[in-house]
Amino acid sequence: MNGVKSFKGGISQTLFEVAKERDLLGAARSLAGLPEFSQKGNSTRKRKSTGHNPPADNPNVDTQPDDPLSNSASPTAHSRSKQTKPKSSTTPQAQALWKKPESDKAKTAVQKYLTDSALVTENYEDLFGSYMRCVIDNTASGKGSPALVVPMLTPEQASRVAIGAPTSADKVARVLLPESAEPEKKQLGSPDDGIGRISYLPTRTENCESLKYLVCEGFRDALSIRTHYPDHHIFVCQSKGNLQHVPGFLPEGANVLIISDHDGHDDPNQNGETDAAKLRQELLRRGYSCQALMPPEPKKDANDALRDGKLDQWLKELVEVPELARPVDDFYFEPRSSLGIQEPDWLIKGIIEKGTLAAIVGESGSGKSFLALDLACCIATGTNWHGRAVNCGDVCYLAGEGKGGLARRIGAWENYYSSKQVPLFISSRSIDLGDSRDQLPKVRHALRSLDRPPALIIIDTLARHHTGDENSATEMSSFIGNLDQLREEFNAAVVVVHHSGKDPSRGARGSSAFRAALDHEILVTKPATGVITVACEKAKDSEPFSPMSFNLSSTDVLDESGRLIAENDGSPVRSCVLEPTEFVQRSKQWRPSVYQQLFIESFNELRQDSQNPDRVQTNKLRERIKNKLPQKSNDQFKAIWRDLKGSKLSDQYDIGEVVVIERTDLTGFGG
Repeated sequence: MNGVKSFKGGISQTLFEVAKERDLLGAARSLAGLPEFSQKGNSTRKRKSTGHNPPADNPNVDTQPDDPLSNSASPTAHSRSKQTKPKSSTTPQAQALWKKPESDKAKTAVQKYLTDSALVTENYEDLFGSYMRCVIDNTASGKGSPALVVPMLTPEQASRVAIGAPTSADKVARVLLPESAEPEKKQLGSPDDGIGRISYLPTRTENCESLKYLVCEGFRDALSIRTHYPDHHIFVCQSKGNLQHVPGFLPEGANVLIISDHDGHDDPNQNGETDAAKLRQELLRRGYSCQALMPPEPKKDANDALRDGKLDQWLKELVEVPELARPVDDFYFEPRSSLGIQEPDWLIKGIIEKGTLAAIVGESGSGKSFLALDLACCIATGTNWHGRAVNCGDVCYLAGEGKGGLARRIGAWENYYSSKQVPLFISSRSIDLGDSRDQLPKVRHALRSLDRPPALIIIDTLARHHTGDENSATEMSSFIGNLDQLREEFNAAVVVVHHSGKDPSRGARGSSAFRAALDHEILVTKPATGVITVACEKAKDSEPFSPMSFNLSSTDVLDESGRLIAENDGSPVRSCVLEPTEFVQRSKQWRPSVYQQLFIESFNELRQDSQNPDRVQTNKLRERIKNKLPQKSNDQFKAIWRDLKGSKLSDQYDIGEVVVIERTDLTGFGG
């Protein structure tokens, strides 16, 4: 029978045309619990529930093929050319499988499957019924084979299961176990409610009110490590793509451990470890405590280790999942909980931290290069720096001038400390570190060619390695940016030797942008006494160290073979090394103001004509000072005199109405 004829209109139609006209296809899909199929655009849309669903124990549910309409009348050839068969939903199949009664035959097959995976009964025996089921799958795809069915739940369903309440499942992870073929894994169910679904396993410890959660991808991996984390709730995501749904399942205050697969694909987006890193980042952003681990070798999961008898070792060797690579233009805010608190990682205890930017600043001849070399030699050899612990590492010294003198200084240091040859790396020449296009790449290439990254890079001096304008904030910022590139790539401390300004007490000369960028600033001064003082002018994230004093001690120079070097006349070649000496706090000298200096000069001039050298008449002193200030009015001078009487001069002079008497000798004034 190819069609029907309308008795009212006498119009002949095919069976398919009748079904389409009367919406019999839509009614059939609705009865099957499927979304309505719209031939326009071959899309699906959700129909309102009719409230009529087949009961769970109806044998027809299990015997139907995956698509309940697969046995409907075939359309004509003309219709087939215009239509595409809609993709069937497996949600009804998932719902029916979870509702099916368990089978002893299926349970035997499941236990064999788990035993073959090296899993002992205690890992899973408490999960039968509520958390996994053993059924016979009589659907077209199941072909009557035993199946392990694990529900994939919404957060609400998982909460019900966690307290022992029964729940339905619209999505399941099915492992089909045919007798004569390999197990087949498949997720069934595609609910269109937009809610993520994952599987849940309870804690092994009974009545455990724990906030610890373990997250992994594979079900067998979860069972493999379950006994090692008895107080952890476990979320089994069944695939890396479902890791993103975990935050919706966590209670406030949860402590999360992610054990990720290590897929090792060239494309990071295909790796489970990438999705684990994304999940960790999201959980930390939300304020959860979270750690993400993975095996160091790819394709080695927990169940593989269990089968090899090396699970304990596998767990001990887990490593942190790498951080996500951030785009160059990325900007975001992180919660305080994601920062962590780290102890200072000192290169020299209390002086310079690893990976920081520091400067040694001082006048010409102050000893700043001696200090830089002393630091370098101690770090390169692992020698404590004057009582402070040192982290030994390679040192690269960018020398701007005087390589012959530098070699002699190193030889003297080796002799003074009875050291073998210091393993320093000295640059072949000075180079413009402000040139990021041509010169900086040469420095980076040279550093990369070393056997290992340097711990310290010394630039002596800034003037010899920067041809730009030191007073330009723009050019100095560019120079600092290039130093930061070296510091960050090699995780090295970068120390710049730089000259101080006209007033050494005000630190480095040039733009303030340089000092602002420093983590550590060390000021070196050498007064007329010849004693070098080393003081901390800036310590960005630590307590400044106490000032130290050094003498330059003359020492014989050794060559690279450890032999003393002599000049042509036989006298030894000598250089200097820093030798610590007791620090003496220098009292601050009083520097008189311009008007105070006029007072002192005028007093000294008048005292020469006075019968008593320690005193002069007040009116003559006032007149002498006023004559030196002809531009000042009477009122202005009165104010100046009043200030002089109330100034520090009163410590040295008794300024009376009639006479001014010197109290003490003025030695040291103005120094």
